[in-house]
Amino acid sequence: MGTRVEVITVGEVLAEFLSMGQGQYSGPHAGGAPAIFAAVSSRLGHRCAFFSAVGQDAFGRLLTERLVAENVGVSGLRRLPDRTTAVAFVTYQPDGSREFVFHLRHAAAGAVAPAQLDQALIRRARHLHLSGSALAVSESSARACLAAARTARAAGLAISFDPNVRRELLPPKALRERCAPLLDLMDYFLPSEGEGELMTGARTMESAARAVLRRGTKAVVQKLSSRGCMVYTAEGGAYVPAYKVQVADPTGAGDSFSAGLVAALLEGEDLGTAAHYANAAAALAVSKVGAMEGGTPEEIRRLMAQQ
Repeated sequence: MGTRVEVITVGEVLAEFLSMGQGQYSGPHAGGAPAIFAAVSSRLGHRCAFFSAVGQDAFGRLLTERLVAENVGVSGLRRLPDRTTAVAFVTYQPDGSREFVFHLRHAAAGAVAPAQLDQALIRRARHLHLSGSALAVSESSARACLAAARTARAAGLAISFDPNVRRELLPPKALRERCAPLLDLMDYFLPSEGEGELMTGARTMESAARAVLRRGTKAVVQKLSSRGCMVYTAEGGAYVPAYKVQVADPTGAGDSFSAGLVAALLEGEDLGTAAHYANAAAALAVSKVGAMEGGTPEEIRRLMAQQ
């Protein structure tokens, strides 16, 4: 596996417990949007350095070991003696929606701070990816994300941003205000349905995409869950269909999508091909239980060839 860090991300890692609605939980599974992105990015051949924090407890050891096993750079992962590792309980409802219960803000993940960023490491990388959940966890975590984005922009890195709205962490209006500075720094905007409108105040996704593109963003890629994605550039919009798989666990699909898109772009693929690759990465992610599971580059290419 490669040792050079190409990708950077900042934010939460957590121990996740899943229930399919019968009151019983499986876990712990490794989770947290930035952590999932970091693991999948590294598995796809583009090593990611991850700035985060865990407690000095069993969950913290488990999560650290999993990230190391995925070849994630963890020199920026703090181990805090005075905070416990973050935890999330995810319950799936009969209609497919999810209910989250988080212990995040007052856990180790809430203490992620700008001071722990390795500025030189960021400047040597090629891409920074940020998640709105990391900005929602705490003001300290949000400051770390924005500091990383400003360093990355000054160094010429590409920047992608997934709003990843979690209303359980921060009300939508407050999240929009906290994320607003990123809208002028990002190259790729990766919202799920409804998130583009929330971040921009636009009434439709098309108008949200146009508003973001006018601010200098290269492309907007809207994730459409099981239907695939829409790609918007200055030339217009294009639909990219999904790959059909049996869904076992949809948690982490969006983060795997983002990692797949970034990996393909780093390999020099055009945006359309990168979107197909991202859809395949997301499909393989939902076919397994556990948010950090998913496919290898070979499995992604095989799925793309089959459909």
